[in-house]
Amino acid sequence: MFITKIKVLYNVTEKEIARRIGISRSQLYRIKTGQSSTTAEFLEKLKKAFPAVDLNEVVEEINRMKQKTKELKKKA
Repeated sequence: MFITKIKVLYNVTEKEIARRIGISRSQLYRIKTGQSSTTAEFLEKLKKAFPAVDLNEVVEEINRMKQKTKELKKKA
């Protein structure tokens, strides 16, 4: 997961990640679980705060999580 990579590479908590990109921890959780969409602004802030992050990987991961969320909702 991109959040885990950031935590390891930069030795930060999820709270710190959210603070650095200007969103709440709950919003970060919704993004990483595919419950919320990302914006270009989010990706820009993420890259600025954590330059080693590969945005292509982030977008691919978020899209995979969105698909899983959709599938789970259909089964429920």
